[in-house]
Amino acid sequence: MILLLVLIGRSSQQDSRDLPVVGSFDHLKRLIKKAPHTHYQEFCRTCHHTDYSIAHPEPGITNKGEGAPYSIMFTARQGQHLFVLKSGDGIRRSRLIITRVLPVGKMKIERIMKIPDPRFEPFRWIVRDKRLIILGYRSYRPRFTGHSVLRAMVYDISKPRTPRKMREIEIEGSLLSVRKIGSTLWFWLEENVDFEDAVPSDDTFVYKDSATSQKLQHFGYDRIKYFKELPQHSFLVVGALDLNTDQSPFNISAFLGGADAVSMTKNNAYVMTTKFVPYELTKGQQELKPEIRKHKERPVVERTLIYRFSVVEGKLIFQGHREINGSIDTADQLAGDSEQLGIVTMTNQHWLKRGTDYNNVFIMNRKLKTVKKRKKIVVNQNWAQFSFFDEGIFRSSDDGTLTVLDSKNLKQLGKEHGFEWDWLNEDVFMKWRKKKVIRIQTGRIVIGEFSPMVIRLSILDLSSGQPREEFGRIIGDWGPDYDIYLGTAPVFDKKRSLLAFPVTAESIVGSTPFEGAYVYTVDPKTGFKQRGIINYFRDADIERLSNLSNGVIENLAIQKMFLSGNYLFTVSEAEVKALDIKSLKKVKRFKLPIY
Repeated sequence: MILLLVLIGRSSQQDSRDLPVVGSFDHLKRLIKKAPHTHYQEFCRTCHHTDYSIAHPEPGITNKGEGAPYSIMFTARQGQHLFVLKSGDGIRRSRLIITRVLPVGKMKIERIMKIPDPRFEPFRWIVRDKRLIILGYRSYRPRFTGHSVLRAMVYDISKPRTPRKMREIEIEGSLLSVRKIGSTLWFWLEENVDFEDAVPSDDTFVYKDSATSQKLQHFGYDRIKYFKELPQHSFLVVGALDLNTDQSPFNISAFLGGADAVSMTKNNAYVMTTKFVPYELTKGQQELKPEIRKHKERPVVERTLIYRFSVVEGKLIFQGHREINGSIDTADQLAGDSEQLGIVTMTNQHWLKRGTDYNNVFIMNRKLKTVKKRKKIVVNQNWAQFSFFDEGIFRSSDDGTLTVLDSKNLKQLGKEHGFEWDWLNEDVFMKWRKKKVIRIQTGRIVIGEFSPMVIRLSILDLSSGQPREEFGRIIGDWGPDYDIYLGTAPVFDKKRSLLAFPVTAESIVGSTPFEGAYVYTVDPKTGFKQRGIINYFRDADIERLSNLSNGVIENLAIQKMFLSGNYLFTVSEAEVKALDIKSLKKVKRFKLPIY
C-alpha cells in the first residue's frame, strides 16, 4: 500500500474528486485485504527500483576508519560564493561553510554556520534561484509508519554572507525524488507500512510547516483518497513548496496507490509503479525450469501502472492511468520534446525453460497514448542503462556494447561493440557537438593473464546514423588489485573544448595510489590531447600522514570541479583550490575545517 501525500502551497483539499476516500483505519485494512497480494518480496527479488543516488549518495561519502569522524559533504556554487555542507555524525552537528572563491585573490572562508539539531542527518541539498534547501532525516515518532521524517530547511541566500532561514518543513517518509517545476519544488517520498505495528487511530502521518505552526499536524484517513488498483503495499508522500514566498501554508491531499519512479513536466506529473500478477502456465509445470519446480516458486509477470496528474498552479489533478508490460526501469522526457515521455520496462522470464529477460521501450504523449513502442530487446548482460539524447536513445550494457534507437520511430540505428571489457563499471555520455558525443568508461579489461582497471575515452560519431567510435584512448593501468571511480560529474567547456574529470583509484588493501583529476583538450580531428594531471595524493602524502595521530585522515578526493574565467577550481573535503587553466599550477587555496 502506498499513500501519496500532496503538500502544496496553493492547493485546495478537493483535488482528484473522482477518486474514492479511505475514510478510516478499518476501511484501510479492508482495502488491503481485498487487494491482490502483490508485495514484491513475495514474488520477485529484482523488481523493486529505488533511486539510490538520492537515498544513498555515494560521491562525498568518506569513512575515515575506526573511531574517526564520518561525514557526507555537499557543495554548490552561487555567483562568487561556494557553499559547503559537512554532515555531522550524530554527536557533532552538521555545518554550513560559506566561502568566497571569486575573485581568486580574495578566496577565503567567510562564515561557518552550525545546524542546531545534532540528530538531523543531511543527505542532499539544492541551490535554486537564491534559495538553499537542505534535506535530511530525523527520526523521532515511531508509530504508524514508524520510521523516518524528512526535514527540509529553506534559506534565502540573496545575501550569501548572511543566509536567512525562511521556513522548515517536516514530512514523514523517505525521499524517492525531488523535482523543480517553475517556482515550485516537488518532493516525492515513500514509506512502507507494517500493519503488525499499526495503531488504529484517526490520524496517519504528521507534518509540520514553520510558516504556519511549530507544532506537528495530523493527517486523517478522511482526507486520504486511493487508486482502485492498489498495486503495492507502501506509502507515497508528495510535497510541493513554492520558493517565491515563505508564507504560503500547506494544503494537503492524500492518495493510496503506488510509486517506483516519477517524471514531471511543466504541465504533467507521472507516477509509475510495478504490480505483479500470477503467470498463467499454458503447458503446465513443464514450462518452468527444474529448480523453480523443485522449490515450488510461484512465477509472476510484471506490469507497470502509470498514473497521470495534470499540474495546474501548484495543484495535482488526477487524469487517469494506463498499464504496460514489464516492470519500470527508466522514465524521462525525450530530448527536445518536454511533453513526450520515454519509458523503458524490464520483463523477467528467466524462470521459464526457454525464457529470457528483455527490455521494452515506449514513447507516449502527455495523455499516455502510445506513439511508438519496441518490445523484446533481449538482455544478455548483467546490467543495461538507457540515456535519452537528441541523437537517439542510447542503451549501453556491462560488456561495453552500445545500441542506438531512433527516438522518433524506435528503429535501431546501429550497434557499436566498441572495446572489449571484462567488466564495465561506469559508462558516462556527454553531448559535445551535433551528432558527436563524448564517452567516458571505467572498468576492468583483460590483457593476457592480467585484468587491470582502466579509464577509456572515446568520441561517438552519429552523423551517418550508425554509431561509430573514434579516437579511443586508454588511461592508466592500476593493476587487478584496485578499484577506480570518477567520484563526481566531469566538467566540459564547449568553447574551450576542455574536458576535466576527477579520479580516485583505491587498492583493495586500503592504500590510495591516486587522488586527483585528468584534464584534456578535445579536438574533432585529433581526438583527446592530455593537458595535464592533477595528483593530490603525491603532493599531500606527508601532510596526510601527519594527521593520523589525531585520528583523522584528510580526504583529498575531489568532490566538485568547476570552471570560472581562467581558473579551474577543485573542492575536496580538506580544501578548496584554484588552478591556472593553462598550466594547471596552483594559484591559491584554503583549507576547510575537518570538524
